[in-house]
Amino acid sequence: MDFLEKSKPTDPFPDEVQENKDEFWRAFTRMAFSSVIHVDCSLPELFQKSKTSRFHQLLYKSHTGGQSRLKCDADTFPKSASDLKDDDAEQLSSVFFITDKDRVPSFVRKGVCTITNDSFYKMKKKFDLDDKPFRSGEPANWNFLKKLDSPLNSMIIADRYIYNDMNLNLFKILDYLLPDELDVDFHLTVFTIDKDRTIESIYNSINEHLHKSKPKLSIKFSVFKCISDDFHSRNIITSQMWVDCDGGFDLLKEKRDEVVATKTASFDVWHPYMSKKKIEQYNNSLVDVKKVFDNRGIHKGEPVNRLFSLI
Repeated sequence: MDFLEKSKPTDPFPDEVQENKDEFWRAFTRMAFSSVIHVDCSLPELFQKSKTSRFHQLLYKSHTGGQSRLKCDADTFPKSASDLKDDDAEQLSSVFFITDKDRVPSFVRKGVCTITNDSFYKMKKKFDLDDKPFRSGEPANWNFLKKLDSPLNSMIIADRYIYNDMNLNLFKILDYLLPDELDVDFHLTVFTIDKDRTIESIYNSINEHLHKSKPKLSIKFSVFKCISDDFHSRNIITSQMWVDCDGGFDLLKEKRDEVVATKTASFDVWHPYMSKKKIEQYNNSLVDVKKVFDNRGIHKGEPVNRLFSLI
């Protein structure tokens, strides 16, 4: 009998989790392993909380079992996001488990992810998307991405042909996913291939749109022009989310009212129902673009992105 069975918390799993506790536990450990997690209590305090709260019991179990990068920050846990260092990439890419819900809004203003007891159990529904949002013969657009409303402060887009029909594709994607404003700089890096257009042309087109659509958002933005062997997958990467599109992010065409059905799937990096395989794919995608980033090939803009602190 392990720790989970010996203890009888007065705050059990919600009904939707109770039906499949084993799956939820395995999923929770995957989430814990893939993220830097900060909690606003000491380890002894976490143990005491685990006696009455199933949620804290899972946190304690993942830590003592060596499965998570849990940081018990009783003395240093930020009272609000204003205590976070704007140049600390790891902090701004971490997950903060917060017991005081009044603290949450200040973290959101820095694009930092927070989870409370209640919100944790609701995460799966929040990030469930139709895996085939584009269907032949039906009006197509990217507005389904609006459902992914997790706080963001950085993003990487890697797509060999992202420059195609940007008004219908890339610009809409940026409009739906980027916040309107933050208390920190937003980091955006685009990796693409284009034999016909110059890097200056691609950069200027995207930069002009960003200034128009997100005038209050301070953005450190760069474009990298790659060679064909640098990467093959077509992804949008953030610290909390990975959007993988088999057909690429240039699906919509100016001269075509419909698109061929393709599988477009979204997975949240730290929500508990992301599989181990998907986490590995996320990490591999990040490693691929970091190699290009580190080599400082042909690029324009400010080459900085806090996401690379995750690997």
